Amino acid sequence: MSKKTYLISFGLIFAALISDAIAQQNQQDGKLSERNFERADYYRERAQVNAQSALDYPFIPYQTGRSESIDYVALTHQIQILAAQLQAVAAEAARLEQQKSNITPGLELPSAGSGLEAFGPEGPTEKSVKVLLEYRLMVSGNPRLKVGPIKEEGENIRAQIVTENGALVDEYLINKNNGVWSPVR
Repeated sequence: MSKKTYLISFGLIFAALISDAIAQQNQQDGKLSERNFERADYYRERAQVNAQSALDYPFIPYQTGRSESIDYVALTHQIQILAAQLQAVAAEAARLEQQKSNITPGLELPSAGSGLEAFGPEGPTEKSVKVLLEYRLMVSGNPRLKVGPIKEEGENIRAQIVTENGALVDEYLINKNNGVWSPVR
């Protein structure tokens, strides 16, 4: 064999080996990509199951056989019912808030009505507010709390509840016109 023939045959064998190696690599890459697709599908299914389990309601898949039209009459009726329920809840909350703001903080007032009747015939005054607060503190049973300074400020009376050391615990504005207690803080 001549050198030329030997080199050509060696080159052809080498090219065949390289093409065979490339073909095997491509085949393995194909298997790898198939495995990657399978793994990705597995992870997608797991993610969907995890997402469905995180919901507080069952997952209902969309079905193509049902009607796509919206029943506006039924939807309007449901919205009206919901609006009525929300209005009732809001009215009850407002009523409870008004009742809550009409009484002295802490426990209920001592056998007196709410609002102006609790303060006596003259309505809220510094003296009547002080007496009511002293009574409430006595009933609550905390000997470390006492009535702080009570000041008249135009249409309101500012009353403070303090500790024995003088540290502010609560502060209220009492409206002279309607007897409503409003916390300052």
